[in-house]
Amino acid sequence: MPIFEGDKMEIQINHELQPDEKIHILITHNKTTFHSNDRRNSGWVPNYEQPLRKKEQGRAIHISDFICETISRLQLNEEQKLSEIRNRIPHKTRIMINPKKNYDS
Repeated sequence: MPIFEGDKMEIQINHELQPDEKIHILITHNKTTFHSNDRRNSGWVPNYEQPLRKKEQGRAIHISDFICETISRLQLNEEQKLSEIRNRIPHKTRIMINPKKNYDS
């Protein structure tokens, strides 16, 4: 696997490979769910008032993406987007859905 150095990890160092070896790139699947009523535990309110908070978590949004060690989010580069394959495969791997009845999941 390559090693990254520098203040912003912008320098990629590849090890020398033997003829029968292949480079390995780490790709992770990242998924998370957010709710519209996610909130902080602190806030600004006058001394005599209670903070008003909704009881429910609210509408959910689920985000799924693949993160690549070398290029960040997994997606086609500009040259690939302009080539003939652009109509056959998606440009990005990120998917956003609303996982609830009558939404898009």
